[in-house]
Order: sequence, then C-alpha cells, then structure tokens
Amino acid sequence: MDDFVKNINKSKILLSISVVIGLIIVASLHWQHQMTFNRPKDFNAIRLFLQKSSAQLLTSKWTVVHVLAGRCACSGFLSQYLVERKSNIPADVQELVILIDPVQKIFEKLKNAGFELFEISPEEVVKQKLDISGLPLLIIYDQNNLVRYAGGYSDAKINPFTDYHDIEILQNLQKNIPQQEFAIRGCVVAKEYQAILDPLGLKYSN
Repeated sequence: MDDFVKNINKSKILLSISVVIGLIIVASLHWQHQMTFNRPKDFNAIRLFLQKSSAQLLTSKWTVVHVLAGRCACSGFLSQYLVERKSNIPADVQELVILIDPVQKIFEKLKNAGFELFEISPEEVVKQKLDISGLPLLIIYDQNNLVRYAGGYSDAKINPFTDYHDIEILQNLQKNIPQQEFAIRGCVVAKEYQAILDPLGLKYSN
C-alpha cells in the first residue's frame, strides 16, 4: 500500500514538473515572437470614442483603460491577469476594457470579473482614427481628462509569469510620483491586425 501511495505521489510530482516545463517552453517561444510598438500620438479620438460609448466615462474621475485584442496571445495573458485580480481598484477610479475583435470567452470572463467592456472591430479602429498600433495598451486619464500615462504594463516582455504594474502606476500618478512609461510590447500573433491598423508598416519597430 505504501509503495502504491509513493508511486502516485511520484506521478503527481512528475506531472507538475512537466506542466511547469511546458509553460516555460511556451512562454519562451512567445517571448521570441514579441515586438515593441510605438506609443499613440493622439488620444483625442480614443477619448471621443469612450465618451460616445458612455456619457458616464471620463467625467471627473481618474480612468484606467486597458486596450486588448481578442486574438492576440499577449492580450490573452493580460486578460487572465485582469480576471484574477478583478476590477477592485478604488471607488473613485473608473476602469474599463476596450476589446478589439473580441473573443466571446474572454469577453464573458472580463465581464463576470466586473469590468466595463467596449467592443470595436479593427476596421472601426481605423475608421475612427484611434491610432492604436500596439497591444496590449494601458492608458490612464486623470480627473481633468488629461492622459497621464500611455504605454505598457511592465519592463519585461509579456508571458504567463509577467509581473504587471498597472495598479502601482496608477497609485504613483495619483501621488504625483514620477512614473516611467514602459514600452508597449505585443506579439507577432497580432500581425493579422497590422494589415488593417498599419497598412504601410510605418508604426511598428523591432
């Protein structure tokens, strides 16, 4: 009986090790296919899109905006992080997610986690001139509707083990503590959006 239990425990340990190794391999392959994107230059169109979507947005509160894509692996990792932490920032701060070409499963998970969601197609991003070339993108507006941050979530490339700093960034800004803007890091999986968002290939840099 003891040998049977020992064999089961060994199997569990080996399985756990295999899972961890698998995640590391996936993260490594994903890391190698990421690239750095340019920061948006004009936020007026994004602000107008949000204000048209809801009169309650961008009023007199700080607003945290997450811009993700439904079929981008980086956005998938980030959305899982958001689902796990949920929309639990201070009550005087608005938090919402703009989903480009949303996947229903991701949409439902974020909605159930308490996030306010706004869907938009890649074609509409271009039509409304939102100037979004790199995803995922974090934008933070202050209570005067001024963009105080626009960039990435970490100084590391995005993978299942990334340490995200969005809450820390928000808190620093609210306390007027200088905050560096992290680079916007996306992956080549999102190239299907590039042909629409950046047909001339002028906004991307390696």
